Amino acid sequence: MTRTIKSYAIAGVMVILLQGVELLHAQRYGFQIDNDAKTTTVPFKIYSNLMVVDVIINNILPAKFVVDTGVRSIIITDKSYLDILGVTYGRTLSLVGAAGGEAINAHVTTGASIEIHNITGYNQAMLVLEEDFLRLGD
Repeated sequence: MTRTIKSYAIAGVMVILLQGVELLHAQRYGFQIDNDAKTTTVPFKIYSNLMVVDVIINNILPAKFVVDTGVRSIIITDKSYLDILGVTYGRTLSLVGAAGGEAINAHVTTGASIEIHNITGYNQAMLVLEEDFLRLGD
């Protein structure tokens, strides 16, 4: 009888572990092209020598992103937009540009989705500037 109980206990633990593995596969990270395509074309516009693409943040908020290959993270320059969405922020960082100067505060948020044409970015981290000192919307 104890052998049967042990067998059921082991089987139960394996089911729990396998369900955990399924949950890990269900959470997506990184970027994926819709319909598992291998390539795509992303429309963009040029403004003042900057390449700009239309995006949707968290399936709700349309925005414009400046494509900058020298930036490691997504940077949101106007915090008020994400505040409207009720985004929660983790830690706060002090950022200083390559030229030095005064530090600015940026809040870190994780788990955002970003849609760019037919590409979706899952569980993206973003840096959200405390103050919109760039005034890109002007």
